[in-house]
Amino acid sequence: MEEKIILHRGYKGKYPENSKISFEMALKENKDFETDIRVSKETVKSIVKALEILAKKGSL
Repeated sequence: MEEKIILHRGYKGKYPENSKISFEMALKENKDFETDIRVSKETVKSIVKALEILAKKGSL
């Protein structure tokens, strides 16, 4: 069974956790990542934007 590393809260080892840059750089370097979500009006906007970035990348 192959182990897979999934970054938590974006690329927080190199960039501030849960930041736009940490997600963008994880995508740029082809890393898998996940984050915690708390729903609010602003969170929904952030999730939609993140999904748009992922869709442009070619995978969700």
